[in-house]
Amino acid sequence: MQQLPTGRQVFENIRKEKLLYVDKTAMLYRLITQGRTQFFLSRPRRFGKTLLCYTLCAFFEGKKNLFKGLAISKTKWKWEKYPVIKLDMSDGAYSEGLSGCKSAIDTQLYFNAKNLGVELQGETLFDKFKFLIFNSREKFGKPAVVIIDEYDNPLLSVIDKL
Repeated sequence: MQQLPTGRQVFENIRKEKLLYVDKTAMLYRLITQGRTQFFLSRPRRFGKTLLCYTLCAFFEGKKNLFKGLAISKTKWKWEKYPVIKLDMSDGAYSEGLSGCKSAIDTQLYFNAKNLGVELQGETLFDKFKFLIFNSREKFGKPAVVIIDEYDNPLLSVIDKL
């Protein structure tokens, strides 16, 4: 019997360690190939949103070997590498207010640019994010994939102070 991935959320680690993974990749394939370009996936706490984000990252990074034996491996997906920009909004001192929020986002943009090997340009967060997407697309020749996890964390960190 496969071991449960209790407390584990990184798809790549779950697959490499051969932990139990409930295959939802057929649904992911249908979702991604239906022609839409933007998705907002909201689910209750502890329902696998972070695991889904890591799964999407591996999928768009073209890590075909991680999907061996899963439903998506039997599709016509080309397994090309896309530039993936992942923002994990659980990282940051959001309780410090706007300055903490800006600092956390700026740090995440910096590390995404570094991981993708592109220059982070611009003065404002808006410009940095825009150029990160643009420069990633230019370097890889494919549209950037933006994945935002824990999108509600900044608000939840300060809601009791409002």
